[in-house]
Formats: sequence, C-alpha cells, structure tokens
Amino acid sequence: MPGSRRLPAGLPTGIVRLLVAGLMLAGPAAAQTVTLDVATEAPESSLTTKTLRAAAAELAERSKGRIRLLVFAGGQRGDEKAVIGQMKSGELHGAALAGPGLAEIAKEVLVLQVPGLVSDYQILDLVRSKLMKPLEKSFLERGYVLLGLGDSGYSYLFSRTPIRTPADLKGGKPWVAASDAIVSSLYRLASVTATPLPVAELLQNLTNGGVQAFTATPTMAIALSWFEFARYLTNLKLGLALHGVVVTKDAWDQLAEEDRKLVREVISRWHGVFIERVRAESTDAVKALKARGLEVIAPEDAAWNALLERVQDDLAGKLYSRELLDTVRQVVKDAR
Repeated sequence: MPGSRRLPAGLPTGIVRLLVAGLMLAGPAAAQTVTLDVATEAPESSLTTKTLRAAAAELAERSKGRIRLLVFAGGQRGDEKAVIGQMKSGELHGAALAGPGLAEIAKEVLVLQVPGLVSDYQILDLVRSKLMKPLEKSFLERGYVLLGLGDSGYSYLFSRTPIRTPADLKGGKPWVAASDAIVSSLYRLASVTATPLPVAELLQNLTNGGVQAFTATPTMAIALSWFEFARYLTNLKLGLALHGVVVTKDAWDQLAEEDRKLVREVISRWHGVFIERVRAESTDAVKALKARGLEVIAPEDAAWNALLERVQDDLAGKLYSRELLDTVRQVVKDAR
C-alpha cells in the first residue's frame, strides 16, 4: 500500500531494529500507516476476536488510518507456541494469548493462575493492579510490551461422579493438559493419576470414557461440548484462565509516541470491556449448566484449602519466586 509500512517478515531481530530505525528517520512518509499483524487461537465468533476487531476499528478511526491492526483469528497462524515463534522472527507483531502462551514469555505471570490464591474478582483486580508494573517490566525484558492482562473467568472441576474432597479424585480418571504444570502439581500432590493430553484430544477421550473428570471454565465447557460428558460441577475455583495482549518491542518502537499512547489506551479499555463481558458470560454459563441438569457439588473446604496451599508452595521457585508468592498472599490478606 502506498504511504504505508509493515515490518518485513522473517528477518533477524537485529535487521528488523535497523529497518525500524530507518523508517523512523525516513521523514513524512514514516508518519503514515503502520500495520500490526496480531494473532489469536480464539475462533472468529469468540469474544476475544470480536473485542480485537472492535479495538482495531477504533484505532483506525482515531488514528485517521495511521494504525492498522490486522487480526488473524481461529488459529490461522498456528497454536500459541507457533505464534510466539512468529513474533520472535518478526512474522507477527502481536498476539492475544491465554495463560500458557503468556507463560512462554514470562512464566511468573502464572502466580495469578495458581488455584486457591486469589479466588475473588474484586481482590484479583487489586492484585493485578499491584503486579502490573513488575510484570510489564518482565515482559519488556524479554522483548514484549504487555498491553493488557486479564482473565476469561475461573476454572471449575467437572466430573461424572461427585467430587467433594481431593480423595474423591482417585479413580476419577481426571484429565490434565499436557503442558499444564499447575494442575499437574495439584494431582501429583493429591496422589492422583491424571491423563495428560492435548486439549484437542480431550473430547475424544471423554467420549470413549478414557477421561471422566476435567477442569475448565464454564464457558469453555459449553463452547467445546465437554459439559455433555459431566454430571457434576464442584463449586471450587481451581485456578484462573489468564488472558493477555502483547506486541513485540520492535513493533512497538515503530510507532510514534502519540500513537503508542493511543494504542495503549484503546487496547487497555477494550481489554477491560472484555473482562467485564467474559465474567458475566461465565456467570450465565453456570446458570445454563444447572438448567441442563448438572448438579453443583459443595466441596469440603478444609481439605481443598490445605491441598491448594501446598500447590502454591510447590510451584514457588519453579514458575514464580517465593517473594512474589508472599507478596500476593500479603495483598490478599490485607484486602480481606
């Protein structure tokens, strides 16, 4: 497009930086259109993609066409590992990522996802506000600008048999995502044998009975039809489904200062809208599951609380520092 520019795909980072610097010094033409290619695994019809497209439309309008946010949805650019690889190579400039993808960049972000630590949205928002600056620094040190950090709701335990205590999991044939260190720790500390599988293979194993229990957000359980293979939902928040938006520092550096401010403002605001809507959807999804016959089980809190605290401690020094864990615990304690 005449009068526009886009970072070339597949160039080494050093060359990309030189090109960016040259574009910045190139005069009036450099102040025109900048195209940012952003990917997500979320389907086209998902709230994630709809929110990204709404942000893209607002950016185009308010920047008078200087900023084009081109969204590749539905896994067009591969899974999150592939997307991160393309950001590193310069083929993509940004992404909307879930917890595993964010952790590929800065694993300490998972302190927000560990179960039992922050189980209230109001306190969660407070904790996140306290951690944003250090997390932004961690992402920046790794070459990324963290524009938004939120969630897609809490995960719950779905099962074919009622699960009130951790001991009830034994023999329950639970599933764990192959790359999920948090849920893997939970089952290991509970002395439970879980079946590690990619997400894409779960439905087949629910169908054939190889898996009979799983953790998921209510909206995910409905969207992927997993709920059809469960009879019970244990009313226990087993972790948070993280969600964030990042762009590479190289792409960020090609924007003029006023455009950076605009991008940060628009993405942050729409990310806030996303969080509000997805939490409401999660509440509605639980109601829908009850209406479809799922029985909600009240857990025995003491047994679960003891286990979840052990999980938090077990992951300190592996996913996040002991200092960070203690900081979050103190913020939660002060907020109660």
